[in-house]
Amino acid sequence: MSSSSEKLEMDTIATKDALRLCHETQDINTILALTAHTDPIVRQRALKEICPCRVKDDIDLFWERVIEMIDDPADNVREQ
Repeated sequence: MSSSSEKLEMDTIATKDALRLCHETQDINTILALTAHTDPIVRQRALKEICPCRVKDDIDLFWERVIEMIDDPADNVREQ
């Protein structure tokens, strides 16, 4: 995944801005960092954005993170 400092930086982004960034970013490290956001709504949206069916590519980092998120504490994220 991305660096610890980038992960912490993403956690400080307001939910509204993080949701917008989930939709707008094309940066792999950014979207992966957003999957660790403190708000489960952001994590769910970021997970949706890295879905292989949406990305239309087989990116190992995305698959690894999708599998990790099976154990997310939030129901909405696990159900995604």
